[in-house]
Amino acid sequence: MINSETSEAFIVRLPKMNLGGTRTKFYINNYEIIKNIGLPTLNTVEEFDFGNRKGIKTEDLNYQKEFIYITHNSLYSDSKKMVDTLSQNFIKIDKNKKSPEYEEFRYRNKLKEITNFEKFIIAVKNDLSIATEKDVLIEFDSYFFGTRKDADISCLNYKIVDLDNIYTNTGKTRQELLVDNISEFKRAIKGFVKYFVNVYNQSEYEKYLDKMF
Repeated sequence: MINSETSEAFIVRLPKMNLGGTRTKFYINNYEIIKNIGLPTLNTVEEFDFGNRKGIKTEDLNYQKEFIYITHNSLYSDSKKMVDTLSQNFIKIDKNKKSPEYEEFRYRNKLKEITNFEKFIIAVKNDLSIATEKDVLIEFDSYFFGTRKDADISCLNYKIVDLDNIYTNTGKTRQELLVDNISEFKRAIKGFVKYFVNVYNQSEYEKYLDKMF
């Protein structure tokens, strides 16, 4: 959705299983949880009516922006394509399947250097401690990582964008929850490094992650 008056763009999500708007309310509630504890997330998350269906309206983070936000979870990588090709005799393959535009762009134009990686990880560790103290679990697919669009040397930041898998009242001890939050973040950032950073430069970032966590 493009607002011609403001040059803003929005994305609307219409959950398939959303009886009584329960999924919509769950998503908005998770947004409020993340926003209230001060972690970086979307600026706009609103209920949206589309005919007889209820959905979520959010800003498009990548619309005419210098930074792009991506996740490796959406990437239909070469390795996945190869597996699908080998599996064509057993399962139905969508030959038109492809990655979202910006994931595909960064996959084809990998980063050579992340200029603030150490400071970024230190800051995230602090955010994970805050989430843990508030009894909030953030699963790996919630994280989207931002880099400069037209550069192969960039700083890095993140936002909590996919709000389906945020949980509170976990019943875990603080130490158990911290371990889980760290594990989920490491899964997210290691996936980012694996698919979006030049293979020759990956080891230094992976070593630092293992050192810090």
